[in-house]
Amino acid sequence: MCRVTTRSSSSECHADFDDRASLDAALAGAGLGVDIAGLRRAHPEVGWHSFTDWAAGQDWPALLRPVPARR
Repeated sequence: MCRVTTRSSSSECHADFDDRASLDAALAGAGLGVDIAGLRRAHPEVGWHSFTDWAAGQDWPALLRPVPARR
């Protein structure tokens, strides 16, 4: 997405929009296919884990606690 700064040009914003539109179209269609088993075989050094295992290891009450407003 385009973030307006003093260095952003309108052409950069349009390029970002076009990329986002392409991504949205791709995900709305066939989606993103990933060969998880192939990735695990090709890169065993990573120490892969499932999303479920990752989520179970999170401290959700602490992560979801509201952050106090700064004064």
